[in-house]
Amino acid sequence: MSYPFIKQQEGKRNKPYKDIGGVWTVGYGSTANVDPNKVYSDKEVDDLFNKDIETHLAPIKGLGLSPNQEEAIGSYIFNVGPNHKSVNAIVDKIKQNIPLTREDFKINTVNGKFNQALNDRRDREYALYSGSANIPKLTGSTIQEPESIDTRELLASGLDDPRMNQKNIEIDNRIPTISVKWEGGWG
Repeated sequence: MSYPFIKQQEGKRNKPYKDIGGVWTVGYGSTANVDPNKVYSDKEVDDLFNKDIETHLAPIKGLGLSPNQEEAIGSYIFNVGPNHKSVNAIVDKIKQNIPLTREDFKINTVNGKFNQALNDRRDREYALYSGSANIPKLTGSTIQEPESIDTRELLASGLDDPRMNQKNIEIDNRIPTISVKWEGGWG
C-alpha cells in the first residue's frame, strides 16, 4: 500500500525544516536522524517514509481494518507517534471491537495550544475511517520554498471556508507554504 492519504496530509519537503513543534523534519514528516544541512533526493525521502510507515503502523497491522481505516488511523499515528497514549487507547478499542468515534482522533494541540490545522486533519482522518461520503480532501498540493510566496495570502485566497481569512489562519510550520484546492465539506 502506498498510503496516498498520509502523504497528502504530511506534504513532501526534500529540504529539512523545523516543524511546528521545533523538530527537524524532512520528506513526508520523517523526524529520525534528519541532517538539517542536507537536501534529500526523492528516493531518500521515499525510503524514509517507507521505514517510518513500517514502524508507525506496526500497532495496527493484523487488526482486520479496511484499507481506508488503516490509512486513517495510520495518518493519526504517523502524526502523533506510535507511542502516544491515545494510540494505545485506539488499538485497545479496535481489539475489543468497540467502534471508534471522532473523539478518539483527539490530538489537535501543539505545545498545549489548540491548532486548527491539526483539528481539520483529525476531521479528515475520522471521515476516512468512518467511511463518510463527504471527506474533506486536500488535493493538488504543491510545496514551494518559503521565500517564494506569502503563505497567508495563498491560504486566504485558496480556501472558501468563511473561517479561513487573514486574521484566523494558523500556519502549520511543517509545511510553510502550500497551494491548495479543497473539495468537499469541513466535516
